[in-house]
Amino acid sequence: MAVSKNDKCQIQITACTSNSVGDGWTPLYQACVLGDLETVQSLIRYGASVNMQTISGEMPLNAACQHGHGFLIQTLLDERADINQALVCAVQKDYDRAVKILLYKGGDFVYKGVDGKSLIKLACEHGSIKAIKILSDKGADFTEIDVNGKTLIHVACNTNSVELIQFLIDKGLDLGIPDKYGRFALFVSIDKGFYELSKYLVQKSCPISISEEDTKTALISVFESGNKELSQLLVSNGYTEKLSNFNETMLYYARRLEINKVDSDGRTALHAACRVACGLWPGEQSIARMFNNKYEAVNMLELDVD
Repeated sequence: MAVSKNDKCQIQITACTSNSVGDGWTPLYQACVLGDLETVQSLIRYGASVNMQTISGEMPLNAACQHGHGFLIQTLLDERADINQALVCAVQKDYDRAVKILLYKGGDFVYKGVDGKSLIKLACEHGSIKAIKILSDKGADFTEIDVNGKTLIHVACNTNSVELIQFLIDKGLDLGIPDKYGRFALFVSIDKGFYELSKYLVQKSCPISISEEDTKTALISVFESGNKELSQLLVSNGYTEKLSNFNETMLYYARRLEINKVDSDGRTALHAACRVACGLWPGEQSIARMFNNKYEAVNMLELDVD
C-alpha cells in the first residue's frame, strides 16, 4: 500500500495530527499495522512522531512488534522510538509477542513509568497473564508492596482472574497479608462483586478484613447489591458468624435474598437467625421484631412450641 504522489500533500497535513484515522489511530500507527514501510518512511519524513499514541495509548512500535514487522521495528528504533514506553503499552495490552521483542531489543524489565508503577504491577492491574509470565522468566520482583500496603494479589483481584491469582500464589505470594487498612484480597473481590474469584478465595480460607466493622460493611454491601449467589457463598461459608450485633441485619437480608445454602449442620442463614430470635441460641432478642411474633419464626423452623 505505497503512497502515491497525490497523497503526499495530505500526508504532510495529517502526519502530525493525532487520532485522525478510524478507531483513534494515528496515520503512522495504521501504517505500522499494515507493515507499509514506504508509508512509514514518508510519514516520518513529513514530521510524524514515532512516539505519538493512539486514543487507547498504543504506539507505532507496539503495532510493528505485535504484527511481526521486523523491518519496521528497527526503523522506528533508529528514529528514537521510546522502547520502554512501548513496553509499558505492550504489557498493559498483554501483547506477548511485542513484550518479548521489546525486551530482546533492550527494553528494561524493571522500568517504571511516570506514575512510578513497575511493569509487573501494571500487568497485574490489567490482568495481563501472558506478560506476567514473560516478566517472571526475566526475574521480575513479585514481592513489591505499594504505599497502601497492597500486594500484587490485592492489585490482581481487581481483574477477576482466578488464573492470575493462582499464578501469583504459585510464585509464593501470601493471601494472608492485609493492606495497611487491614483488608485482604477477598475484600477487594467481593467489593467488585466477582463470584468466581471470591469462590476461589473462600476455598483458600481467605479472610475479608481484620476489622469486624470493615467485614460487616463489605458483607452488607454485597447483600444490598442483590448479588444472591455471592451472598449465599459468604453466608454458607461462615463469614457472618461471630460478628457482634449482626444477627438482626443478617435476618433481614436472609429473608430478602432468600439465602438458603446450608452450613455443615444443615442450617441456612435464616434458620440461624430464627433460632436466635426464639432464644434457642444466645443472641439478640430484638430479632423477633423482624417477624410478627415469636411463633412465626418457630413455624419457619418447623419446630414445636409448648
